[in-house]
Amino acid sequence: MAPSNLALLFEVTQDNSGLVSMTPSADAATFFEIFFDANSEESVTVEPGERVDHVYAEGSYTVRMIATAVNGKTTETEQSLVVSFLPPQNVEVTIENDGTVSNTVKVNASAEFAISYEVDFGEGDEGSIVSANIEDEIVYEYEAAGF
Repeated sequence: MAPSNLALLFEVTQDNSGLVSMTPSADAATFFEIFFDANSEESVTVEPGERVDHVYAEGSYTVRMIATAVNGKTTETEQSLVVSFLPPQNVEVTIENDGTVSNTVKVNASAEFAISYEVDFGEGDEGSIVSANIEDEIVYEYEAAGF
């Protein structure tokens, strides 16, 4: 079985240094090979649960990731990354209740010059703070109903 559900979470420092942390994930992957630019042969190997840091100049990049399963089968994906030293602008957030699962909400954020966003769902533990790439949906299930 080849890896599936590949995702690469980008987190960027807010100090205009261009430092980007990348956390790969996939079902059935035993390791990941990340190419910081799809046009480059330079890559690093990352284990599940680990992250890798890379410094980018301001600009647009395509990051390539290959996930490998224990049987040697691979799945590849590419993801766009825009590094901008301008603050996010035109932020739009949508929050909606899931119509089928009780106590569940869906959050999505978009913004110009943004790479990722973070939501604190207010339950007081570290698990209630969730990060996602911009325009990727976060689904969160509260322990109990309420406001």
